[in-house]
Amino acid sequence: MSVILLRVQPAHMPQADLIAASHEAEAAIRASTVAPATLELTLKASIEALKSQRSFAAIAGAVQEEVARVCDGHWVCIVGVESQLGLWLSASVATMLMVSFGELQLVLVKASGPTVSQTEIIADSRGADPDIRSSTAMTEELQQRVVVRARRALDEYTSFGEVAKAVRTELQEAAGGSGVWQCVVGVDAHVGFSVLSAHGAFCSAAFGDVVVMVFKAPMDPQRDILDAAMAQQPIIRKSTIPDTAQRRAIDSITAALREHADFTAVAQAVREEMQSVVGGIWQCIVGLESVVGYHVSFANRAFLHIACGDLRIVLFKAFVEQGTDVVAAVKEEEADVKRSTRTPDDIQP
Repeated sequence: MSVILLRVQPAHMPQADLIAASHEAEAAIRASTVAPATLELTLKASIEALKSQRSFAAIAGAVQEEVARVCDGHWVCIVGVESQLGLWLSASVATMLMVSFGELQLVLVKASGPTVSQTEIIADSRGADPDIRSSTAMTEELQQRVVVRARRALDEYTSFGEVAKAVRTELQEAAGGSGVWQCVVGVDAHVGFSVLSAHGAFCSAAFGDVVVMVFKAPMDPQRDILDAAMAQQPIIRKSTIPDTAQRRAIDSITAALREHADFTAVAQAVREEMQSVVGGIWQCIVGLESVVGYHVSFANRAFLHIACGDLRIVLFKAFVEQGTDVVAAVKEEEADVKRSTRTPDDIQP
């Protein structure tokens, strides 16, 4: 009897995990034209923020506030994953710092030229016709809600943060709580961005000099993949299962895709359902076609391979040697699976 365990890791870690992973990383200065005192101050503030904050926005805010408290001028701080962050910023001479902590990158810039307040910039944007620069995978109705709410927020508020919060809240409610939406607001000439969005859901619109960008964040990539799989008609790639058992398996797979948020939970639910209804020892593999390969031995008339979009689900009944106590074998296998999936918190000293 063999046990096959497969866990597909999410493509993107939560911000708190990325921040925790950066604690032990050495600060790598990629570019710096700031004064030595400003450099020392920024590095110290960054290290403290990485240890005390759990989101990129909170880290950027803490560093910006500390630098602005000590140094003259208007400072901007941006924090993100280096491989997913693209920036173009207009900066004064001797007023830019770019430093990496592992996978995280922090950029600090002193705004060039005379400082113009956000209140003045927003006031100048009022009445400007909206210009949708880019939009992908968003319905026309959702785009219109973004434009209408952004225009109203620019009339109501005097800071970019307040405008962004209002637009994001509206979009989250419009989407019925599906996914996590983000909003970025800034001056068109001074900010550039490169973002990874779930299913390509993205929209940017300009109101005069103010640009508003919204996107659906891939905070839970496995859940997004499962949602996409649910929208696809299951395609049977190969099956040796009798029709009745096959229909039960497909019903079980459909229910698991709807009820669970990760591949492992889907596989476990399908496997347990088949063992309960059909009997015997079943195995289930769930993963993306691009990262899953398999070569298995299975009992006669007990194999099913289904495709749901990019998701692949392989279900098969394992061989059981003659004379084997099936009940004992199942319990032993479940104990092995439980031991192999324990977290450090589960292990008692």
